[in-house]
Amino acid sequence: MVFVVGRVRRGSGRGSGTRRVSLRGVAGDRGSATVWVLGPMALVWLLAGVMLLAGVARVGRDRAQSAADLSALAGAGQALAAPERACRLAGDIAHANGASLRRCVVDAGVVDVSVIIPLKLPWVGRRSITATSRAGPR
Repeated sequence: MVFVVGRVRRGSGRGSGTRRVSLRGVAGDRGSATVWVLGPMALVWLLAGVMLLAGVARVGRDRAQSAADLSALAGAGQALAAPERACRLAGDIAHANGASLRRCVVDAGVVDVSVIIPLKLPWVGRRSITATSRAGPR
């Protein structure tokens, strides 16, 4: 395969004219720069997506743990005075923080709670995160 890249003048006079320049070895490399650019770009986008998923999951975990800690503290405030109200109050605090109270146990003034928070991860779908906490006088 012969490509005409340009015309080269040899001079003026007898035998002057043009000649063709051949790029036989280069013809198979056409478009390779596109591949070398698209490959690393795809890797960067994949890495960004993984970091996005990890960030969303970490924020969800922190929200769940905060809801569990606050629920346990709220329940512990009532655990000795009114143990029957401790779990109800812990559930109210969990609900105010976007979580659902999964388990609540009051034993000798110590409140042990477990909460669950629904989480929507991009490209993965809906998941849930569970966190536990314990609070009391001991």
